[in-house]
Amino acid sequence: MLLQKKIWNGPVYSEGPAHWFYSGLTDGNYAQDRVYDLASGPWLVDFDLLRMHPLECNFGMGMIDAHFYNTPGTKPADRRIALDRFFAATVAFGHPGYLLPERHAAQRHYKDVSVGEEEFRSYYLIQAIAAKYTVADVKTIRYASGDGRLLTTEEALLSDDCDMMQVVACYSDGTVTAANGSTNAWMSFGMDGEKVNLPPNGLFALSGDRKVSVWIGERNGHRAEFAVSPDYAYFNGRGHFTEFTGCATDGICVRLPISHDTEEVIPFQATRLHLPFRASRIEMLDEDRNVIGRQSPVVKNGETVVHLQPNVVSYRISCE
Repeated sequence: MLLQKKIWNGPVYSEGPAHWFYSGLTDGNYAQDRVYDLASGPWLVDFDLLRMHPLECNFGMGMIDAHFYNTPGTKPADRRIALDRFFAATVAFGHPGYLLPERHAAQRHYKDVSVGEEEFRSYYLIQAIAAKYTVADVKTIRYASGDGRLLTTEEALLSDDCDMMQVVACYSDGTVTAANGSTNAWMSFGMDGEKVNLPPNGLFALSGDRKVSVWIGERNGHRAEFAVSPDYAYFNGRGHFTEFTGCATDGICVRLPISHDTEEVIPFQATRLHLPFRASRIEMLDEDRNVIGRQSPVVKNGETVVHLQPNVVSYRISCE
């Protein structure tokens, strides 16, 4: 592996899963562990975060099926919940993301590439926050107790609270990650003077500079998610019209800044979309970003209502 690096002067990645003993010889691996029961066993993240994390970036939790490999029947029947658990574990163990391929009839075609919800989720949810914690050392690891206390590893082991798989990690750059690996219990802890509540298989992360935030949780009785960063904002109402700080939608909305007053908005599987500003111009784009039409902005209560049209891939929107 070192010879490979020397020959092409670049990183070397491996399949894993027995990659712990050659951490650093590779630069990363599929983060699969086909011996330990990651699907239902306690998420003890200490060895990975304290010993392996400084040496390499192991991505995902392997592939999604590898995460549920050891214990048949542990994979949730709801694919979205299975992915929630996969993403929560990815962040809990300090790994960068894994782009999930998806092939079904609900895909939208971008040139020769078919894109579905799982690609949107795995690309946008983890990327920005992983760019923070993958280049920082972990400083503290805590396990949430049933009464909301954050316990050291030793305290959690002695009290069996580690069985709840509710992990909070703080990094040297101030980034905080929290993952609820429990399949039936909520997680609660304090953060910046506020209470954070996560449902089973929920996720929360906040960068040290407070510019990147990620959340998978529940709002008004249904699951939803977002990831916000200086480079993009991603929201997913999962079929329910959901009000976020950066938009309101019943599907997926991605906001990509172009300039200080213009952005590209990509909706997917959405029927309603409201943006929290007064738009002055809306252009409809195809997959090559060619303008194929325009619509007059409709502003209600300071929000722009975008009338989503078929065969439109994205919208270029300028604000007043």
